[in-house]
Amino acid sequence: MQIARGAPPGDAVEAYRIAPVPEGRFSPEDVHEDRHRDELKRVLLEIVQIEAPLSLTVLSRRVAPCFAIQRTSSRLEERLRTVLGRAVKIRNDIIWRVDQDPETYAGVRLAPAEARREAPEVPLEEIANAVARVLRANIALSQDELVKLTAKSLGFPRAGGRVAEHLSAAVALLVKRGRAQRDGDKVVLA
Repeated sequence: MQIARGAPPGDAVEAYRIAPVPEGRFSPEDVHEDRHRDELKRVLLEIVQIEAPLSLTVLSRRVAPCFAIQRTSSRLEERLRTVLGRAVKIRNDIIWRVDQDPETYAGVRLAPAEARREAPEVPLEEIANAVARVLRANIALSQDELVKLTAKSLGFPRAGGRVAEHLSAAVALLVKRGRAQRDGDKVVLA
């Protein structure tokens, strides 16, 4: 998908920006040491400032090189959640800057290969915005076709399994928020 230029607000697809993270400054054990907590929090907030909203899983992958961590874990994610505390909003394992509102978020970002996100790592709000974008271009679509076209627009090669499940949840979110509605077997913009 190409980045839309001159599109109405909420309709443009932006490039996903990757935060620069210094590599190998610490050892893997240091991430859990309280003496490195302030430095860890600084690095995390720099990533969040550039990449939010982002999943806790993606955040752990971004910070891993700084601590020479080869494989991320739920223990690392819990540490990051604890260190961030109230400096961010965490909702359903998605990290938002305090100035971002998940209810009104209008962004859609296309990640380059080096920042590739799995479908469940993309915030539902972002996918719902992509769904709305596809609907604006097509008026009305069946749920299956809408999921397939949205997956393609986000760079997912196919809409099977977890991708389809997550995109279907985003369609449901769009309907719940009144931005789309079901009309028989079709989904249309509200």
